[in-house]
Parts: sequence; structure tokens; C-alpha cells
Amino acid sequence: MVIDEAALRAAITDALLRSAGLPTLADVKKMLSEAESKTTVTIVTDDSKYGKHGVDVVRNLLTDYDFVEIKVLEKSSWPEDLPPPLIVIGGKLEGRLLFYGAPVDILSPMFMLAVAASCGAWKPKTCKDISEARGRARLYVVPGLPCARAIYNSLPIVYCSNEAELEIVNVEAFYTLNKPLPVKQVPTFVSPSGKKHSSTPRSEFEVLKWWHS
Repeated sequence: MVIDEAALRAAITDALLRSAGLPTLADVKKMLSEAESKTTVTIVTDDSKYGKHGVDVVRNLLTDYDFVEIKVLEKSSWPEDLPPPLIVIGGKLEGRLLFYGAPVDILSPMFMLAVAASCGAWKPKTCKDISEARGRARLYVVPGLPCARAIYNSLPIVYCSNEAELEIVNVEAFYTLNKPLPVKQVPTFVSPSGKKHSSTPRSEFEVLKWWHS
């Protein structure tokens, strides 16, 4: 019997997300069928194999959505402390949500959820009490359930706070690129002031508390 590894990984990912009450990729694709407006995803990469792989990942995820404009830009140099590609989500998120590294495995549904937010297909239940975050924060993640939860709980802050920006960095890329890891534990949230919080936020309100720390 031949095992379809990709299908098996997808099934495990779906089971993990459902067990945590988080949307699966199929759930998010259903949301995207109700997009309210167009959006833009800009991918900036270098000429590395990993960077080009990230471009392919994003293109494959977004291939069925003609309301998403994909722009690809190439740079000859790249910062040492961040992996390629840089993926900037526009639309209603106005470029304030940025992914570094390929959004693979369990990170794919969370990336697509951000795209859904950018075109009005997903919205937080409420923006009450979470619309006053400011500055650029950073969230270090790997393709794992705690990190998916951290992204999910951070997204409402970026959606509701017009002066909040969030960089999501896939640490797994550092292994591939043979670079030193920037953090010892994931998820790690770094507030605009530089304070680190290495745990999974239980809600968007905890993310907001960290944001202000």
C-alpha cells in the first residue's frame, strides 16, 4: 500500500485544528467564497531556493481566487535575521500583516485566514477593547498547533487596530537556511518595545496585553 504523505499531513493538520476549535484550510476556502472586496498579496524574495519555494507555496494557495492580485518582487540582497520570502497582505489589512518564510502545513490556514480578513471574508466577533494597539510587533512561529493558535489570536488585533503591525516569522526556515535561531522557544511574541513573551496567548486580549508591555 502506497501512503500519500501530503494527504496524510493534511488530514493530521485538519484534525489538530478542529480539536483546537480553529478553522481548517477547507473552512477558510469556504469563507473566501464570500469575499467582499479585492485584495493584494505582495511577495518579496531573493534568488534562493527557499525564497522561490515560498513564492510557489503562496501562488498555489491563492491560485483559485481572481480577486487576489499577486505581485512578486525580487531583491538582490536579504537581511540576515529574517527568512525569505516576505509576504505582505494588503486590502483591509493595509499591509500591516507581514509573513516571513513560507506559510506551510498548519500555518497555511492561518495565512489564508489573514487573506480572508483582508478581503472582508473573515472578521473578528468584535473590535471592542482591542482597537488601541500601536507599533510593530513580531511573532516567531513554526508549523505547529500552539503557533497556529498564536496567529489566530493575534489577527483580531491587526484587523481592529489601524496603527498596529505584525511580523510573523517562520523559524523553521532558519534550519533550512542553516542560520542561527533567533529565539529558543516558539511561539514567542516580541512587543513593539522589545519585550518577549514565550507562550501561547489564550485570547486576543492577552495578545493586546503583551502588545502594550
